[in-house]
Amino acid sequence: MRVKGYHIAVALVSLALVGVFCLKPPALPQWDVNANVPLYSGTFRLVDLLDSSYFRVQADSSVCFTINVPFDTVRPGDALDVFAVNKSERICLSDLLIRDAASGHLSLTLSELAGVVIPDSGMKARLPPFENEFKRECRLDRVEEAEIASGVARITCTNHTEVTFDSLVAWGELGSVCFRDLKPGDSRSVRIDVGGIVVNSPMQLSFVAGSPGTGTDTIQLKKTDSVSVGFELDSLHLSSARMQIPYVEGRRTCRVELGSYKPFRIDSLQVSGGTCGMVIENQFAVPVNVGLDVPKLGFKSQYRLEAKASTSVDLD
Repeated sequence: MRVKGYHIAVALVSLALVGVFCLKPPALPQWDVNANVPLYSGTFRLVDLLDSSYFRVQADSSVCFTINVPFDTVRPGDALDVFAVNKSERICLSDLLIRDAASGHLSLTLSELAGVVIPDSGMKARLPPFENEFKRECRLDRVEEAEIASGVARITCTNHTEVTFDSLVAWGELGSVCFRDLKPGDSRSVRIDVGGIVVNSPMQLSFVAGSPGTGTDTIQLKKTDSVSVGFELDSLHLSSARMQIPYVEGRRTCRVELGSYKPFRIDSLQVSGGTCGMVIENQFAVPVNVGLDVPKLGFKSQYRLEAKASTSVDLD
């Protein structure tokens, strides 16, 4: 078979192109290993991995790669670059828990409940069924006005008559309550949660009293027959108030975190020196006793501050 010259030239050119574009130059295999462990990050070359002095055979016949890396001494004072921290905390009126804050009492006479006139000497009579609505005021001791953030109101109703009441409903600034089937001598209490309300003294209250009457029975009605209603405010957190405040106590734990100009997160630090300054200011209109406890600095003390007074505390 005869091969023409240009065929040979084309074949040689094709082989040259394949050699240029398809064949890569020979290279050694890559066995580099990246190690990233706490306090150290580095790369081990193939020549390191071939050094048998880095390897240890364990008791279970596994092979462990071991390397010792020396570290320089790092002093936190030089490395952290801690900056001064200013923080303000407040114990407000709403942080104080006021127990047995206020109470009030009403006596609703049978005359106004049943709508009958009872002479001073009393009388024997039958009472027909009735339902009457009327308004009364109830003064709370120690309170002029109180904005209640949260708290508890207890309302107690006691029947001091010989009449059974189907229901006695009371409503006002504290909300509404209903006492049902209140028999002679019965006493009932209702506890309601209150909050987000303003209570003024005296409180304006509305009542509805209903009774099936005495039927065919004749009973002795006395001028002193009444139903008593008592109000108690307890466990209050106040937003604002004009009232006499009994003994109250509030506490708050304040956390001050150290900060660094360097990209460090400080979990704990033993401080060899520095200054911690605090200002305690009483913005209440009454004297307060303040207890200051800084366990990490080994400091604990008590202060009495008059109304609108302040004091400074410096710790080295």
